[in-house]
Amino acid sequence: EEEVGEVCVWCAGLNHTGGGEGGEPDVFLCDAAGCGRAVCERCIRSNLGGEAADAVREAEPWLCYVCEPAPLARLAKRCAALVARRNKISLKRSRREARWHA
Repeated sequence: EEEVGEVCVWCAGLNHTGGGEGGEPDVFLCDAAGCGRAVCERCIRSNLGGEAADAVREAEPWLCYVCEPAPLARLAKRCAALVARRNKISLKRSRREARWHA
């Protein structure tokens, strides 16, 4: 049975179906004092790529993406750009609909 600190903060353990030695999930625990967060290798690979997962495996100490958010900066920037684009499209659509109904 997994301890609370051994459950991935991204997938809540849903990706924990083998992959590690003996079928156990590969879960990385943050080494920051008092943190206790964990991220599974499958989530790292699917969100950040294989190189990121390999870097986590080799890191000593490893800090989670809350304690050290730099690896997420590219994704955060892309997400912000997509949200801004969606908002711009929604605003244009709303203005167009308002003209049709006027």
